[in-house]
Amino acid sequence: MKNIFYALILLSTFSCIQENKRNTSFIKGRDALKQKEYQKAVTQLEMSIQQDSTFSDAWNNLGVAYFALNNHEEAEKAYQNAIYHDSCFTDAYHNLANLHYTKENTQNAIDFLDRGLECEPDNHKLLLNRATLYQDLESFDNALKDLHTLRTSTTNNDVLYTNLGYTYYKLNQLDSAFHYSLMAVEINELRHEAYNNLGMISMKKDRLIEASKYFKKAVSMSSTNSMYRYNLGESYFLNKQFDKAKESFNMALYYNEQDYKLSPTIIANTLILDKEYSSQELFNNSSVNEILENVYENLKLVGHKSTFCQFLSSIQEKKYKFEDSIYQKCK
Repeated sequence: MKNIFYALILLSTFSCIQENKRNTSFIKGRDALKQKEYQKAVTQLEMSIQQDSTFSDAWNNLGVAYFALNNHEEAEKAYQNAIYHDSCFTDAYHNLANLHYTKENTQNAIDFLDRGLECEPDNHKLLLNRATLYQDLESFDNALKDLHTLRTSTTNNDVLYTNLGYTYYKLNQLDSAFHYSLMAVEINELRHEAYNNLGMISMKKDRLIEASKYFKKAVSMSSTNSMYRYNLGESYFLNKQFDKAKESFNMALYYNEQDYKLSPTIIANTLILDKEYSSQELFNNSSVNEILENVYENLKLVGHKSTFCQFLSSIQEKKYKFEDSIYQKCK
């Protein structure tokens, strides 16, 4: 009997030592994550898992560390192990969704959020992230459902109202879009995404001066945001303030040339001001006819149809080949 008693004491002591080692390594790993010392975090968290292979928190944090090191394969394994040992570990589902979104597997990301929401249907973070992924897929009705589910349990949340405003805008329900976007900036006057929403809504309602005001507000808060710069330029362009449009477009190009260098609106504005546009990249682009169609529509919108015809005439000697529909616009 005494031997059994001693054995139980030894087992209990050994178990406590293991747990202490597990927790100490975990805390060191978590602290290393906070300090962005990711390789150190991996080492400590793996030591914690060696002491307790069922420690789901350690697995999840290990996944975060591997993700930060761009080792997505090991990150996914770690997150999956966290879920294996805790099937309702919502943070791990969220992290898996983020990993797959990074890899541009948006539907896979949504699937992981779905699984997390089966465990916690009202989880704020999972619902908001699923709504934004639905926005990416242009599944705005589904996004709206998630956002309104959030709204039943959340009040005075500027991020939620900004997303509601954007979703209603994409559904062309402009009054609701304006209402929620305005609520967002009333809660948080620095919510530049909501000001951008208000600008887009105003532009769609042909309130161009108002649109410019909102876009300028967004730019003042996030000066390197190329989309805000471009939107401001477009509002000036539609209001026939071509010099101001050029200034904004140039800043959009400065911050993000790749996305905007072949923008039909920027090309149209350039043609109005400079009477020419020479970019071999445009003429060699496989979508040149579609781009020129949109350039024409933009010029027509601001009463400069003749500018397009002058442009075609000026490049005629270079013998570029476009579809007949392009030439027909000037006959």
